[in-house]
Parts: sequence; C-alpha cells; structure tokens
Amino acid sequence: MLFALQYFDSLYRQYPKAIAGEATKILVETRKAADAVIQESAQKAHADLARAIATAAQAVARDAARRQMLQWLVAGMALGAALMMIGAVIGAKWLGG
Repeated sequence: MLFALQYFDSLYRQYPKAIAGEATKILVETRKAADAVIQESAQKAHADLARAIATAAQAVARDAARRQMLQWLVAGMALGAALMMIGAVIGAKWLGG
C-alpha cells in the first residue's frame, strides 16, 4: 500500500511541471499567432494608408489643374475682350476718321 501511495505521490508531483511546460508552450504559440496577426494588420494598414495618400494626391492635383485651367480661361477671355475693344476703337477711328 505504501508503494502505491509513493507511486501516486511521484505522479502528482510531475503534474505542476507538465502543466507549466504546456502553459509555456501555449503562451509561445499564442505570442507567435498574435505577432503574425499584428504584422498582417500593420501591412494592411500601411497599404490602406498608401492608397489613401495616392487618392488624396490625385484629388489635390486634379483641383490644382482645374484652378490653373480656370485662371488661363479667365486670362484668355480678358485678353480677348481687350483685343476686341482695341479693334473696335481702331475700327471706329478708321471708319470715322
């Protein structure tokens, strides 16, 4: 009977070591999985940010091009109006002169 109790006692003393070893193994695996998820999320966020920056840059460039086109259009219209007025003044002097 004493032999059996000593045997079971030795088995029960091994459980904390086995539990600690499994807990360490699970912790390592969990950290690896968490690191993989974090890295994947960071890469996705980086790609999303790059896409957002590219979209914003395109919008800014498009707005700048529109603004510049409008400025040239207004300048061209002003120049055309000035030339028409000069032509009208010259024509009036030539015909009336």
